[in-house]
Amino acid sequence: MAEIYKFKVREGNKERNNAFEAEDVDREMNESNIGDSDNEEETSELDPKQRAFMIITDHIHDRNAYTRAFAMRLFVDLVKQIPLPHIGEFQEKIVGRFDDNTSTVRKSAINAFIAIINNNPLINQLTSIGELRTQVEEAEDPETKKPLVMLLRDCEKLLDLVKSGSELIINNLLHSSLTTDVLEAINWFYQITTIGITEGTLDGFRQMATHVWNKEEKIREKVLSCYKDVYFSDRMDPKRTAFGLIYLVAESSNAEAFSIGKMVQSIKIPKSAKQLIWKYALGRGEQKLPAPLQAAAMAIIDMTSKSEPEVLTEGNIDGFVFMIRDPDCPPLVLTEVFAVLTNLRPNAKTPLVDGAYETDHEIFEATTSRIYELLKKDSSMEMNNMVLAAIKLIYFLSANPSQQVSDIVTAAFKMAISRLKKSREKKGKIQIPTVQ
Repeated sequence: MAEIYKFKVREGNKERNNAFEAEDVDREMNESNIGDSDNEEETSELDPKQRAFMIITDHIHDRNAYTRAFAMRLFVDLVKQIPLPHIGEFQEKIVGRFDDNTSTVRKSAINAFIAIINNNPLINQLTSIGELRTQVEEAEDPETKKPLVMLLRDCEKLLDLVKSGSELIINNLLHSSLTTDVLEAINWFYQITTIGITEGTLDGFRQMATHVWNKEEKIREKVLSCYKDVYFSDRMDPKRTAFGLIYLVAESSNAEAFSIGKMVQSIKIPKSAKQLIWKYALGRGEQKLPAPLQAAAMAIIDMTSKSEPEVLTEGNIDGFVFMIRDPDCPPLVLTEVFAVLTNLRPNAKTPLVDGAYETDHEIFEATTSRIYELLKKDSSMEMNNMVLAAIKLIYFLSANPSQQVSDIVTAAFKMAISRLKKSREKKGKIQIPTVQ
């Protein structure tokens, strides 16, 4: 049936000299939307090409798992040799096999859909769908807008299929107990990301970062290889690498950020991209980043300095002290600054024994001064996290941290009680007793 279909498509192409004329595209789409049919009369009315395509598509839901897998492998072969319909029910059926009961069928379905997307004539519009949406919104001439609307409709259908596939993979395969499932899930998110359909990954590419701790060596190597190609490649534009990593860390959970840190230390960031990250972290880039992104850039510096404490030069330390004293530097960023400074000690796992800083060092003077200043204004979660990071900094770097840490904790506690007391009194509540 596959050979018949290829022959008929090629035969038709010779007659038209163009397989993608508008009227032919519509006809191909109609053919692809032929559903399952047990009606022999309906089937007999179809031409040989339509019948062949329908039979191949029907086998995606065959009772035999080998047949289901083989049918989808046929689509990989077909799409490399002839143009398939841009949109069709066959694509939905293939995505539906992502959670098939048999692993070989799941693998075949993922590979088939990736091949179909890669060879789809709408791929350029799909990867820039945001621009296409804007064009549709801004188009005023009905004659101009109509084809754009039709194009956007098809791209949205494809994007929805990609999202459906990603959802199935996140829920069923990404954290499966089967190594083959996890590898296919990683392959899916890597392929979709490199194609450029990042909106369709549903953050699956970021979520797979936790597999750097997987007990299976194949999975660990696969994850590292994918991230290295996407985020740590020397051939990529340094700015793209820098911003890619910053956004990756900014949107990650604690577990994901911890895993990304392991990758940063294992793979190493290209030098040019690392220099840009330093600039953005210190607020010296060509543009001032919002606090969450600046904090993410500083977090990346924290990740690298854990394994490379030598990057914390005197010049950089002066820059960090300046940031601590800067009244416009938000607590979210300061938290990461304190985390970076704790890495000044040679061994990140133990306190600094020899050469510890005295409590009158400018790092501690600036830190305590800024904490007392902010405690008078703010009691948010960001502030609490910053205080904890500062206490950790003082504990690990100070030659005699006990008294200073005690003073900060006491001051924070008293100010929190004071705020609570004022808040209760304002609302007419019972006064809180003074806490010694």
